[in-house]
Formats: sequence, C-alpha cells, structure tokens
Amino acid sequence: MLRRAAASGAAAAAVGGGYLWAASSRHEAAREPGGAPRALRAGEALYCTLTEKQWVTPSAVRLRFALPSAEHVLGLPVPGHVMVIDDAQIYRPYSPVTVDSQAAGYFELLVRHYPGGEISTRLAKMSPGERAHFRGPVGNAFEYTASAAPRRIGMVAGGTGVTPLWQVVQAALADEEDRTRLSLVYASRRADDILLRDELERAAAAHPDRFSVCFVVSEGGGAPAGGVAGRIDAAVLQRHLPQPSEDGSGVLVCGPDSMLRALCGPRARDGGLAEAARRPPLGGLLRQLGYEDWQVCWL
Repeated sequence: MLRRAAASGAAAAAVGGGYLWAASSRHEAAREPGGAPRALRAGEALYCTLTEKQWVTPSAVRLRFALPSAEHVLGLPVPGHVMVIDDAQIYRPYSPVTVDSQAAGYFELLVRHYPGGEISTRLAKMSPGERAHFRGPVGNAFEYTASAAPRRIGMVAGGTGVTPLWQVVQAALADEEDRTRLSLVYASRRADDILLRDELERAAAAHPDRFSVCFVVSEGGGAPAGGVAGRIDAAVLQRHLPQPSEDGSGVLVCGPDSMLRALCGPRARDGGLAEAARRPPLGGLLRQLGYEDWQVCWL
C-alpha cells in the first residue's frame, strides 16, 4: 500500500472547489491526438532516468528526466501532477514545470528540499543516471482549455505553488488563437528565492497584452521592479487580479496551507473529510473582495 508523505504547501494534490471552467478528463489514451505516445498510463509504474540536475537556489533543484523515447510526452492535463514514489512506497505529488505541448522526450520537476522531507530529500540527492519511480496522470479540479472568447484568469501563488500555474501560462501563451489574459501574483520570502523568475519575466515581456506578473517579497525589502515589499493583501489583489464582476473572470490559487486559508477560507485545504466537507463555501480574503465560489479554484 502506498503511503503519502507529509505534504507541505505548494505541490500537494488539489482538493479544491468548483470553478467556472472546471472539467474532468481521465487522460487514459496511449497517444495524443497528433500521435505522440504518452508515457504515463493509469495504474502503471513509470521509471525515468535523471539526465540533468541544476540547483536554482540553495534549497531548490531543477531535475530533468528522460521519457521512454524522444517522441514520448509525459501525458498530463494542464495543470496536472505526477506521484513520486520511493522504495518504502511513500508518495508525494509534484507538478512538472514542463507541459506536453512544449516538451517531448523529457519532463522537468522543480523541487524544494525540505529538511526531513522523505521524497524531497530523495530527489535532491539524486545524481544523473539514477532512476525515479513515477505514477499518474493526476489532474485537478480545474483543467485548462483554450478560449476563443476574451476571458481573464488571475492566479495567486506562494513558493513552489507557482509550478502548476506556470503550466497554465505556458499552455495559454503557446496558442496564438487563445484570447485568455492571465495575471499572476507570486509571493516569496526573498527576491533570490523566487522560482522560475527568469521564465516568468520573459513570458511577461514577450506577451505584455496577455500575461503580467507581480512579485511580492516579504523579507529583505528587495522586491523586483514593479513588485511589492510585504505580503499579499487586498490592495495587491485588487490591482492585479480580474475584478469579480468582469465577464469570464476567475482565480486560481496554489501555495502553502496558511496562504490558502487566508485567501479561500479556513478549511480550503483540510483533508480526510467527506467530499462535500472538503469543498466548503469560499471564504477568506477572496470572498471579502466579492468573488463567488464558482470563480475560485485552489490547486
């Protein structure tokens, strides 16, 4: 029997509430519509070899794993995650920072190494040539689909919670026909601790009409240009997220439990409850700002 590792914040599996664009998809087909074979098959183990390893901060490492062939894609919905499993059958969900449409033959994880974390320690200690055990695919309450009609999606992330949201950004911006506009508020402790900063800034510079990012830094006072020193509050959200009254507007949230509870309500991420109890009415700061249950999804 698999045992789930203690999950901290960002990459934990979604248990979130309803959403304007919620969809369910089992992703059980062996191939993409265009013919690319999918590496992940429901109920089957996938063993992948680590080919590249890069420490991007003192506590965060980016890992590239090879898929069975150069033609394979991982086979995840957007956003989606894989389960990493160790020899003791402890498992932990991780959201790759690559998406199938942009990566063939490999996928990448961005892992924060937490002291005492069973899976994060295992991954952080890996060397190129070693293999890791994965299972999936696992989706979320929200699945991204392109839109030919104007709509706005606001996103709020903390720490490694940016990884599933970066999947959404990549998928949206890669489609020239997609008219979705996205804005991200991303909270970190320090400026040098911002994950995917270069990628996010390049995406915003390349698509100023479709994507914007605001970095919020709580310690050190060194917020990047255009960012905010302090914490996420109502003023920051009102400035950077779509207004609740806008047609086609919604918000995705992913981050530590404390952030989710502050934004979405005290039971937004509590597990071990009946399905109805795990999806309580929206609360927290987003409710105070006027968002409705169907406009917000926490990942």
